[in-house]
Amino acid sequence: MAGLRLLHENRADLAEAPVPRQLAAMAMVLEHQCALNLAQFPLAREVAEWGAHRLGPTAEGHLTVARTRFARGDLDGTERALVAAREPGVPQLVPGTKAELDLLEAAAALRLDCRTKARSALDRALALAAPGRTIRPFAHVEPDVRRLLLDQTGGFGDAESFAAEVRHTFAAAGADLAATVLTGRERAVLVRLAASPQPLDEVASTLRVSVNTVKTHVRAIYAKLGVNNRRAAIVAARELGFG
Repeated sequence: MAGLRLLHENRADLAEAPVPRQLAAMAMVLEHQCALNLAQFPLAREVAEWGAHRLGPTAEGHLTVARTRFARGDLDGTERALVAAREPGVPQLVPGTKAELDLLEAAAALRLDCRTKARSALDRALALAAPGRTIRPFAHVEPDVRRLLLDQTGGFGDAESFAAEVRHTFAAAGADLAATVLTGRERAVLVRLAASPQPLDEVASTLRVSVNTVKTHVRAIYAKLGVNNRRAAIVAARELGFG
């Protein structure tokens, strides 16, 4: 909340001051995303309205609409806003906005179980961001898209080295969290998972616990790391320094 309050105060200080449109658009996008993350929907709406008044129709304005619709579970509305953002003649003021649109499209596609469409959108986002090594669009990526990025490790062709950078950034941001959120036994299980392709019964034997106990730890690890299979957990573990 402290960060959101600071963003709000800074925007209030702008008032009607003549500032570059790019700066105003970036302020809108950042504050709006933070407001949504904290479920502050009235503030998110205020920010979007401020941006529309200040900037007129922009890709960033449509992005705020798409994000709001997505947060409320309106996937049709999300798609309409994404289409509007890409209409010819709609200005894009902030570098990385196109990648953010693609990442949101990937998230919406995953909600609809359209994994192929989601993968295509993620590929486009990586291709757009890779030349400038622009990681910022991935900062608030939806957990489902993050899992897709982990699941597809090694499969992004020319953009794979950049995808690895993004995964490393995720890992760096989550390393302290993983170290504090995972219990000692969960960390031990994670180390064993990352060290070798042992079946769970062998992991249980090594740790001198039951298979059911290991399975319970594995489910907890998946939930805490935001992954849904062993391969993605191993990738996350190695990037977090557990293997």
